[in-house]
Amino acid sequence: MAGNCDTLAINLAPDSPLPKPVLERYLTWHPESILFQMAAACGRAFRGRGDFEDLRQALEEQFGPELAFLRSMPTILDAGEYVFVHGGVPAMDHMEKLDAWSCMKNDAFLDQGRAFDRWCVVGHWPVTLYRKAVPRFDPLLDRKRHIASIDGGCCVVSGGSSTP
Repeated sequence: MAGNCDTLAINLAPDSPLPKPVLERYLTWHPESILFQMAAACGRAFRGRGDFEDLRQALEEQFGPELAFLRSMPTILDAGEYVFVHGGVPAMDHMEKLDAWSCMKNDAFLDQGRAFDRWCVVGHWPVTLYRKAVPRFDPLLDRKRHIASIDGGCCVVSGGSSTP
């Protein structure tokens, strides 16, 4: 399913619902993002908002199939007893009406006090950020609230790991 960094590259389009300042921030501050890496592979440097159209065209030319794949990814994957979503959902009813970006970029989801009748499996927020005393990167399972937080912090947190 789609995550916030995955969808940045497809949001360069002029009619994108994602605000340009968000894209600009990722292009200048997040070299780990797929958007930054794709731009570098195209030999493009981002200098400002005037570069969006040139960059969009270059990415479409060089990464057309990859962008098509990213566009085809669902925001939420409902698998019966489990719901998979990159950042989290406020509730499980009417998920098809939820704003995609807020489901992907949903910081500190476990701290929001939500609870569900079935499992909600989320990433986005490295699990070690919930554990202030001792850094740990293994998934966090809240059995009472049916939330599994599985982001190992790879590329975001020093010492982070890929999700097992």
